[in-house]
Amino acid sequence: LLHDLTNHTQEEVFTLVARRWNGLKRLRANVGDGNMRYEEYGGYEIFMPEQEQLYRQCLDAIPQLNKRLKEITGIDDVYSSVDKRIKEFKFGNVSHMIWNRAEGQIDTGMMMQTLLRKVQSMNVNVVNGVNVERFAEEGTHAEITLSEGTTIKAKKLLLATNGFARELVPELNVA
Repeated sequence: LLHDLTNHTQEEVFTLVARRWNGLKRLRANVGDGNMRYEEYGGYEIFMPEQEQLYRQCLDAIPQLNKRLKEITGIDDVYSSVDKRIKEFKFGNVSHMIWNRAEGQIDTGMMMQTLLRKVQSMNVNVVNGVNVERFAEEGTHAEITLSEGTTIKAKKLLLATNGFARELVPELNVA
């Protein structure tokens, strides 16, 4: 977050944090924690002795970050210094640790399988492993041309925005 705050306004950074948090809540509600092995283990930032200045900057920022994150997540003290745990982890060259209690892990493969089954149960066809060359609205349907020349017609087309979306829709402001 501190790195992001050097390149973006506070409003931009914390709006993005809120979007990610709300997106995670929606994903958990939609998929279910068990269907993606979601676990709230927390996460650690570790600092080597030569990173003392960076650690001090992070430590000084914790109260303000915790205040903003509490407003977004409802979680008290998202960040805390946990130097006392260094020995427990048996780190050899670590001088400081900061814990983020809001970090978690997801089995993304299991999550994707759950989402795939869910959309297939709604009669949605999902095609993987092909490149879309172009698409066009043709009255009551969309016509999608694949890289090998095959054309697919669909009543509805969903364009998911990712790094490649600009190849299909250059006017999209997606990076």
